[in-house]
Amino acid sequence: MISKKRISAAYEELNRKGFKEVTYNSYVTKKLDRIGLRFKPYYYNNFIENFIHLTFSALCAYLILKLIFDFWLNIISLSFVSGGIALIVSSLGNAVYFSYLRSKHNISKWDDLPK
Repeated sequence: MISKKRISAAYEELNRKGFKEVTYNSYVTKKLDRIGLRFKPYYYNNFIENFIHLTFSALCAYLILKLIFDFWLNIISLSFVSGGIALIVSSLGNAVYFSYLRSKHNISKWDDLPK
């Protein structure tokens, strides 16, 4: 369980480091927090965790779009192979990007934040 105090400390640190609030506390994150679902920002995950999370979320978005376009609108057929390659490449790029930002801005580890 992720505590509200730890999330607040993480948001404070990211704000001090110059990150815009929308990058770590988006509209969806705020709505999920209201119902009790809290996620630590991507800046505090390691490379593998980010890669897995980003791949899973991109896969869900891809499948939803595929359902909309293929089954309901019959407009275009999204190729599953090219979509899968795009998912992996974009997730890999984003995981590298968040790891780079974490080291560049010297963001503390998640376990070092107050509980």
